[in-house]
Amino acid sequence: MIKTTERLYDIASSPWSVLAGTIASVLSFCWLVYEKLISQKPGLLSLMVFFLCIAFFLIAGIYSAVIRRKVQAFQAAMYKIHRINHGYRDVLRAMFHRHNPITDRSQLVVAEEKTLRSVCQKICSIYEGLIGRPCLATVKLITKESNGKRYCSTYIRSEENCERDNDPMQYEIGKLLNTAFDQALLPSNLGLCSHFFSADLTKERNYNNQRQHWQRYYRSTIVVPIRSVAQDSTDTADDVAFLCIDTMSQNRLNERYHLQLLAGFADQMYNFISLMRGKYKVIVEA
Repeated sequence: MIKTTERLYDIASSPWSVLAGTIASVLSFCWLVYEKLISQKPGLLSLMVFFLCIAFFLIAGIYSAVIRRKVQAFQAAMYKIHRINHGYRDVLRAMFHRHNPITDRSQLVVAEEKTLRSVCQKICSIYEGLIGRPCLATVKLITKESNGKRYCSTYIRSEENCERDNDPMQYEIGKLLNTAFDQALLPSNLGLCSHFFSADLTKERNYNNQRQHWQRYYRSTIVVPIRSVAQDSTDTADDVAFLCIDTMSQNRLNERYHLQLLAGFADQMYNFISLMRGKYKVIVEA
């Protein structure tokens, strides 16, 4: 597509162009009806048909604008998804090039944190485009204490110097104190991946959260585990972390493609983290 044609396409597909076209259509229709009917003192039935037609034009135009905005958000998401994979590729190549692999743990940790922060920022941007509302993406690492208790705490956020981090939290897992994390680790069912989802946390029954006044920060969320489950008789899981997306806007996130997209990002993160932390070892003869 040449630049001139591409520019014309962008203008034509803009929600503002759709809105302008809808308004022009409604005004033209109103003028036509005025000339043919209203100026001749129409009856009640004619007026009802007139207003119903106006409502139809407006609803159709608004719906078209919403669909176009979603399409544009998906198109923008494809670019960001490519950039995420591009970043993983470049970092892994820089760290583990066959002639000069990095084995220093401190260097690997710095590279891992930097990469995951960039990924979280892109994930946040993708969801903000999809739902049209501010979001926050977070990775929470899972740790296990010597007494067997498991906790998770914030590792990376899409927002640096986030207000939530003024009060660092360590969430206990498996003790019914944090519903989202406990449920996200349960085996999946109904064809969905393991997760926790709530379109409106304020309406959830028996929802527990160790963070005080959590309603100040988020009211809708999706949480998926960053892990691998062995598909054998042991059915063991390597639970590394959680990937979370949340927003203050209720009923914007969904349990369909929003969930599947986040689960896909979590699977990518598991492989990346496993490589960076030496869980995967590959020896291939030249």
